[in-house]
Amino acid sequence: MRLVILACEIMYREICYCVSQSKNIVDARFLRKGLHDLGQKEMSQTLQQEIDEVPKNRYEAILLGYGLCSNGISGLKTEIIPLIIPRAHDCITLLLGSKERYREYMEWATAL
Repeated sequence: MRLVILACEIMYREICYCVSQSKNIVDARFLRKGLHDLGQKEMSQTLQQEIDEVPKNRYEAILLGYGLCSNGISGLKTEIIPLIIPRAHDCITLLLGSKERYREYMEWATAL
């Protein structure tokens, strides 16, 4: 299977490691960190532009290395290729592995 992942550069090392261990062919494209700071509209436009630039006949799916991130993934679409989006609030949730671990961490951090 040939895949492409569009991800925030904040997860560069983790994604590169996962790509190196994958049985699939995975091409990775990293976008600058802080994209969510631009707001929902600009983040969505930037991600949609990246999605639109993915060659339609080269990949079997587009993986998104973003969580909800200020609703920046809202409304993203593809014409032909499936778009796979993780169910996560943000990159911290992705890095910690679950919303439960995220909640536990936030509870711990606010108790300090």
